[in-house]
Order: sequence, then C-alpha cells, then structure tokens
Amino acid sequence: MILGGSYLQFEFIKSVNLLKYDFKIIDQNQHCYSSKYFKHNLVIIDFSDFNKILKYAKSYNPDAIFSPVNELGNIIAAKLSKKLNLKYNDPNVVIDTNDKALQRRKIQSSDLFSPKFQNGIKYSDFDLDQFSFPVVIKPSNRSASRG
Repeated sequence: MILGGSYLQFEFIKSVNLLKYDFKIIDQNQHCYSSKYFKHNLVIIDFSDFNKILKYAKSYNPDAIFSPVNELGNIIAAKLSKKLNLKYNDPNVVIDTNDKALQRRKIQSSDLFSPKFQNGIKYSDFDLDQFSFPVVIKPSNRSASRG
C-alpha cells in the first residue's frame, strides 16, 4: 500500500508496478498524477481521516505500507503499520524526524554536533547577530523545506 500518488511518488509507484507487486495507492485527490497511469490501483481517501484509511488497510491486508517523499503520509504509515503489526519506523521517531526544529533540539540535548540554529515565526524572533553569513533559512517541517 502506497500513501500518495503525486509526481513525487510516481517513480516509486512505477518501480513497484514493474516488479509486478499487487499494490494500492491511497490519495485524497482523484486526479493525482499517478491516476493517469494507475487509475485501477487508486483508492480515494482523505489523509485527515485516519480511521477510514485504517479500515481500508485492514480490509486490503497489505504486506507493507510505504510513503515515499511524503511527510504527512510517513506519519500515517508509521501509525498504520503499528496498528497492523507491520514493520516500520516508530511513530514517535517519524514525528521527531519530520520536524527539523524538534530534531535539532533533540540532537543538541544529546551532546551530538549540531550546527547553530534558531526557531521562530517572524523576523523579529531571530537573533541574527549570533550567526556569520551566509545562513540557511528554511521551514522546520513539511515539503516547503525541500531544496
């Protein structure tokens, strides 16, 4: 079972198909990128409805759940896998590693090397005097930080 059918998951989906595995794609968008090529594999379920995804997963009985390049899907896959006794990363670890600010704080508290960082919402939240330029500014979570 693959969570997400956008162009970001498409190469993974193509590979699974080439290997002739039976699979379903769960996506909330009936017109997602993969629907053009794998409409018969597509199941439309809103990612915000965890119980509906869980109910479908129980009826489909997958051997594995994958969520390539999809932070929200990765959290859902971890929680689903735990409920279905499938191998996956622990949901708490997935949540911690999806939030870069939380991840940095955990690394820092473990005395491992971590570059300087600050977390904030507005420009005034940051003390830029403690940094030498150039610096990297990026969101702490979701796909907006890709790049």
